[in-house]
Amino acid sequence: MKFKIEAFNNTEIAFRSKSNWKLRKALWLFTIVKNPGISKIMTTMAKLFPIKPVIKSTVFDHFCGGETIAESEETIQELHSGGVKTILDYSVEGAHNEAAFDFTTREIIATIENAARHQEIPFAVFKVSGIAPVDILEKVQSNQEITAKEQIAFDKCMNRIDTLCETAFNNRVPVFIDAEDSWYQDIIDKAA
Repeated sequence: MKFKIEAFNNTEIAFRSKSNWKLRKALWLFTIVKNPGISKIMTTMAKLFPIKPVIKSTVFDHFCGGETIAESEETIQELHSGGVKTILDYSVEGAHNEAAFDFTTREIIATIENAARHQEIPFAVFKVSGIAPVDILEKVQSNQEITAKEQIAFDKCMNRIDTLCETAFNNRVPVFIDAEDSWYQDIIDKAA
């Protein structure tokens, strides 16, 4: 598969699908989030108050195409009309049970299979922290002894990585594994 890479500083390509209103909204958003004090207040408010609609119409709207593949379709097509390709990244983190890890794995498989059907999506990506208990990854990387139960959980994580990579290979979709925290990145590098 061949990719055409445009210069990252070519703002005409990057933003030609955006209206003036969306560009002004993005400027306002970046002005707000680059201020540490305001960011801290907003993060605290998000934890304390039900402000999901505000977040969804501002930060989420700018950085995310949707909560599902179907919801993302409009954004995918809008970007494609401007010559910009899309990455479907189901980036759920912080789960702490096998059922959630399995669900996330199935969602990532769906993004890979969707990428195989759409030229607008040239590759897939996933975060290992969405499919594995990070505390176990940390222990393995630091050569700490793990219990038999933790070994089973670690093996399941490695199997999930294999499944995702095999799915990408079988669908002829390049896959990137998103970077993680340094205290367990090495173990991910070895697994990939």
